[in-house]
Amino acid sequence: MNIHILENKLHYVDGENINELTSARNIAKVEIIKESYIPFGGKFYQVVSEGSSGGYLTLIITGDFVSLLENTGAYGSSSNSTASTNLSSLDIMIVGRRTDNLSHMNLRNNKNAGRTIPLLKKYFFITNGDVIPAIAKEVEKSFPTAEKKKAFKNFVKANKINWNKPEDLAKLLAVL
Repeated sequence: MNIHILENKLHYVDGENINELTSARNIAKVEIIKESYIPFGGKFYQVVSEGSSGGYLTLIITGDFVSLLENTGAYGSSSNSTASTNLSSLDIMIVGRRTDNLSHMNLRNNKNAGRTIPLLKKYFFITNGDVIPAIAKEVEKSFPTAEKKKAFKNFVKANKINWNKPEDLAKLLAVL
């Protein structure tokens, strides 16, 4: 099994083919080796931390396909014509070709022919049926009253929350 970084879909190997899970209605959690994923709103979120009140700090990893397909010209300037010479099979997937029922053996045999995709990590809180980006302003907006917003700001200040560290973000599950 694998979480596809372009479409955020669960793929699994069935014999020689790679198939896409078409519905996650009956799935509460997917475990792949030591990682857990929860389906929510049509996406699979990797569980980073679980709060005592049932909330989650989650992560979605996507491919930075824009930077992969960009190339630089002289003195670091963008060069669209140069970028087009470096396209691989990615352009087929980006224009909408479905990736289900691909041959697993073909992918394995050609795995060294491509380029490494840069990854983007985005953290989210899932709590009370809502997905909240792990950004200070977004989390603050999720509190309904000025009193709760103030308590949240005090908690962030007292605990010296660094919004770039997952271990600090996990502390926020106590106040969400």
